Amino acid sequence: IAAECGIVNRGLLMIPTNLDAQEPVQDVLAYTEALIQFNLHYVKPNITTPYPGTPLYDRFKMAGKITSSNWRLYDTNHLVIEAGKWTQEIVDWARHYIVKTFYESRGEHGRKVLERLFQ
Repeated sequence: IAAECGIVNRGLLMIPTNLDAQEPVQDVLAYTEALIQFNLHYVKPNITTPYPGTPLYDRFKMAGKITSSNWRLYDTNHLVIEAGKWTQEIVDWARHYIVKTFYESRGEHGRKVLERLFQ
């Protein structure tokens, strides 16, 4: 309904999508395929970052899954949690794959967005 009214729909995503995934790559492939079905104009995948003072941070801290206290890395671009089989390399690949695949499925609009993102 929102798109029909001219409202731009943005999907703000958190990666890893499933910390318990045994096969993170397969998880990303399925997630992206499902994401394409939504009526979104833009997507922005970020790395899950549990900021101090939040319930998410407290939960990861209590579980001993915080891997860095270097606050410069708490920027949604660095993996600062123990995330099962997810590594920084897999997360970086996932972000790129999601963006590229999503926009490639969006025709001319997507092509223009990709050109701006990957100039």
